[in-house]
Order: sequence, then C-alpha cells, then structure tokens
Amino acid sequence: MGIKPVGIAIILFWAATTGWLVWKDIIPAWTAQEPPPVVAADWINKYGQEAQFGIFDQKGRRVGSIWTSYRGAASTDREDDIYVENVLHNGPMHVRLKSQFDVQGRLDEFDAELYGLGQLIQIHGERFPTQFAFRMSAGTGVHKFKVHLSRAGRFSEAFRPFDSMPNIEVGQSWQMQVLNPIAMLTGVGGEFIAMLVRVTGREDRLIDGIARDCFVVETASATAWVDADSGVVWEQQVRLPFGRFNIRYEAFDVGLKRLTARRFSTWEDGIGPYRLQPVTNNPP
Repeated sequence: MGIKPVGIAIILFWAATTGWLVWKDIIPAWTAQEPPPVVAADWINKYGQEAQFGIFDQKGRRVGSIWTSYRGAASTDREDDIYVENVLHNGPMHVRLKSQFDVQGRLDEFDAELYGLGQLIQIHGERFPTQFAFRMSAGTGVHKFKVHLSRAGRFSEAFRPFDSMPNIEVGQSWQMQVLNPIAMLTGVGGEFIAMLVRVTGREDRLIDGIARDCFVVETASATAWVDADSGVVWEQQVRLPFGRFNIRYEAFDVGLKRLTARRFSTWEDGIGPYRLQPVTNNPP
C-alpha cells in the first residue's frame, strides 16, 4: 500500500479515535499547574467498572455510543468500544481500543482496531525505556513511528477527550496534546500540538431534567461539564473536522450494548463497508 492510503488511515484514526493525548507526568515540569490526576480506581469509583456514553450530532440525533470498561487492581486494563454511523461518508464504523496501565498509572501498551472502512486498520503501541513505539497496519501496508516518553501519557478517544476530573476549581489550567497526523506521516514537525485546558466557570447544567452544579472545562476544540462534587463528566461537546458532537454520560444499558454489537456484526474479513444488520430490540 502506498503512502496516500497510509496517510488517509492515519488521519481517520486521528479523527475518529486517538485524537487526544493527555500528558500526566511531564506537563508539571514546565507548566504552572498540574492536570487533575485520574487513576483507574478513581474512575471506577465515579463511573463503576463499566460506563456508557451516547454520541449525538448537532440536531440531537443519536449517531453512536461508547462503552468503556476497567479491570484490574494494581495494574489496569481498559477497553473502549466506539460505534458510530451517519457521521463519515465511508459509512458506519466500529473502533475497539485496549489500553494497559502499570501500577503508577502509566500507559504500557495500546491497541486500536478500526472496522468498516473497507479494510481493517490496526495500531499497536508499546512502552520502551526511552520511547513509545507504534506500528500501524492497513491492508498490506505498515507504518511505524516513535514518540519519546516525555511526550507520551495516555490515550482517550476524540469523541470523549475527558474522563472523570475530581478536585478541580475555577481558574485552574493545564495543557493537553492533540495528535498531529501529518507529522506522523511525513516526519515534519512535532507529533503533538499543545492545547490549553481551562476551568472557566461554574454553572447549573440540565442533565436528564435535573439541574446539576458543574464546572465548565474548555479547550479550543472541546467543552466539558464536570460535576462539582463527584468529578463525573456529565456532558462534552467536541468539534472535529467532520462535525460537532455532544457526548453524554448515560446509565449502562447491557441490552443496547448487545443490540449494537449485533448490528455491527456483519463486517467480514475486512472486505467492504459495514452493512448494518437490522435486528429487533429484544436481543437474546
């Protein structure tokens, strides 16, 4: 596979999944404030071992769902399943992310698989003593790149850049990094672009008909409403190259998860786009 398909694949991954990388250990060395610490145990205390988020377009139509699960005690395994439809012209897609963290909460390994764009696209990342090495494959093509550990933290999806954020306050600020796919592809420029995160205010936000006291957290491309007491991120608005989306925390619905997985089960052997399977609302 030539450079152009590889570039398209990288940009799609950037836009759909790993568009955000949050520095956890390096930022404090050269910024005035540290980012709010988030560890697996804290996340589980706020959300539980499994959490669900709905993805909605600007007209309020549901265009996807995210399911996240955390497992482990000392070290932690995190899995994300992202299903979206009616977003990209290529059709529906399913992204599966797996992240492994050590006892200090540092990312050790990262795997991503993207289904539904006509071929399976995969990224594997692994931590080494001085760098984080990535290998991306799409079809018969392979693209490799490395990131120095001073620029590697933990990944989360572009559709949901923030997890729980406990113990924040108005006026607090820190930096996060946005993956730069052009630099990944060409080797020109830095792999990440710095972005300032600010806690800009506090307001009541109507969540499921209930007014909740929330901190407002903003970047150039995202806004989040964070519960002032628990740190739960109730809602996020993200601005991506292909549209604006609202991501809302929801009660976990195992039936919807099974139904969605069944609808997206028709993609076979990496051939062609998804043809979503019509199924009833009564999964077995």
